[in-house]
Amino acid sequence: MLAGTTHIVEDKSSYVVDFNFNRVQAAAKSVESQIESIVMLLQLFHQQSIGPQQRQNPNTADPNEVLFRGRSKKLGLRGLLLLDISEDGSLSVTKTFGSEGAIQGRALDTLGWTARRFVSEPYLVGRTQNQEVVIGFAPKQIGADDNVIARKAYVAFALPDLGMGENGTSFDLYLVDPVGTVVFGQYKGKRGMLPERQIKKLVRPVLNGNFDSGAQLWDTDFGEMIAAYQRLKPSDLTVIGIIPRDAAFSAIRDLILRTLTLGGSILAIAIGLTLVFVRRLTEGLRQMVEATSQVAKGEFSFRVRADIMGNDEIGALGESFNAMAGKIDSLMAQTAAKVATEKNRETIATIQEQFTPREALKHENLQIFGKMMACPEFGGDWWTTFQVRDYAIGVIGHTNHRGVQGALVTAAMHGSLSSYIGNLKANRQDPTLQGLVNQLNSTLFATGKGQTTMNAFVYIFNIHAGLIQMVNCSGPAPWIHRLPPKPKEPPKVFSFRFMRMGVRENGPLGRSADYTFKEEYFELLPEDVMFFHTPGWFGVRNLKGERILSQDRMYQEIAQAVDHFGPQADRVSEKLTEQATAIWGEAAAALPDDATVMILAIPKKAYFVRKDLSAGATQKKAA
Repeated sequence: MLAGTTHIVEDKSSYVVDFNFNRVQAAAKSVESQIESIVMLLQLFHQQSIGPQQRQNPNTADPNEVLFRGRSKKLGLRGLLLLDISEDGSLSVTKTFGSEGAIQGRALDTLGWTARRFVSEPYLVGRTQNQEVVIGFAPKQIGADDNVIARKAYVAFALPDLGMGENGTSFDLYLVDPVGTVVFGQYKGKRGMLPERQIKKLVRPVLNGNFDSGAQLWDTDFGEMIAAYQRLKPSDLTVIGIIPRDAAFSAIRDLILRTLTLGGSILAIAIGLTLVFVRRLTEGLRQMVEATSQVAKGEFSFRVRADIMGNDEIGALGESFNAMAGKIDSLMAQTAAKVATEKNRETIATIQEQFTPREALKHENLQIFGKMMACPEFGGDWWTTFQVRDYAIGVIGHTNHRGVQGALVTAAMHGSLSSYIGNLKANRQDPTLQGLVNQLNSTLFATGKGQTTMNAFVYIFNIHAGLIQMVNCSGPAPWIHRLPPKPKEPPKVFSFRFMRMGVRENGPLGRSADYTFKEEYFELLPEDVMFFHTPGWFGVRNLKGERILSQDRMYQEIAQAVDHFGPQADRVSEKLTEQATAIWGEAAAALPDDATVMILAIPKKAYFVRKDLSAGATQKKAA
């Protein structure tokens, strides 16, 4: 009696038959997938065997050997043979893969495969005495006489994967060929492999009929069993699963026993729930007593289990207690955070006070001073200046870190610059821009390992020659304010006085261990005023996202400050910060980033003796 997946055998039998039939279908899909993967691998072997790498460079490692080692475990391969098909149709082994290649070459002789079969069938499937599945494949091509021929063939030996795993303790699976011969088997039952005549007796009506799959109750010499089968296409192999009927229906008997057990369990649970309800009532009161004791000790993070107290008054009391304790705990955490923030601000303020010049650098030919307005958590700005004999050395920059970390980075940079200045003074050497930039870059790279960078302007000003040598390390380009020739421009047309200095942009400091740049020089004249700033100076925006301080407004403020104070760096920088704060309005109380301005001014009575620049340097005039 044949049955499909919806055939009713008995009142309860159809489910059991379908269950075992589904297991056989899963095993058949696993074997089909394995065979298809092996055939695709053999096709890939053929492509690599005739590929250009093999023909042009025979000394390279055999890609097929690499491919076999990489796929053998996944596909269950035991070995693989490469065959040549001669003109007379004979087969000869040209290469073997796997430890048992020679043995498998001899096993191939027992299969009776001929060159004609390789050409006539998509692929061949057989077996060895070791229950290995043998899969043969030959790439087809059209000969001169329009006949399909094959020059090479590939044969793989593999253990079938029926995907059985630990599925069942009495279920047996068989893989049989078209004549009913067992190719491979996996046995979970206690009988071991059934006699081959029994298997052939079962599979004969399947092989002779038009059924690709099905299930049946089967009366054998070993008792009544359930057998399910699934034919593999196009290999004509069949997967058969067999299980004793008693073993298959044991699950139903177990279900009846579990039903009786469940009934008794429900009765026990009902009694237990009554006890739990009473206990929950007393447990809620006990938790409240313990919680009150913990809060009295200052442990505000303690919570009661309000979810197990129920929805009555005790549960509501527990939720109210948790809300009260949570608010107290939150207030304590906020207080601790405020204390930590104040400590961080004190640390940052100390660093800023120590590493930012308090007084202007003044000389009869030069004045330098700046002002920094810090955001609440310190945005990473830093500026400083030193005088070493006839040179003024300065830096203005912005790190990519904020808060205490950014302040510590600026401290490290200031310490490195101070060390460089100290060495120059001790050895009575003149500063070089290459040495200065390398010193700063090496310090920052060693501190941040390429993750901490600084956008900066670094300069050396020859006080007696009036020449400024600069390098732009991805910082905002400075402006130079120069009074126009007589007669003066019309009132309030201030933009005529300004020029953005075209210093080529290099990468930021600290990104790599080596830093290369090209030096640039500019000649400054008496009454020139240079304006350096960090990105935060123009970064303050209103609620619409618009910049509050524009470039044209800054031209106006600088020009008015210079007209009022002259080229005095300290007075001009203080006036600019005062005016910027007024323009920003309420936003100045909580700047999103540090805002720093530095003024380099040349007095009206400055006198310069121009010197020749070093060979290869580029000189630019600021006019």
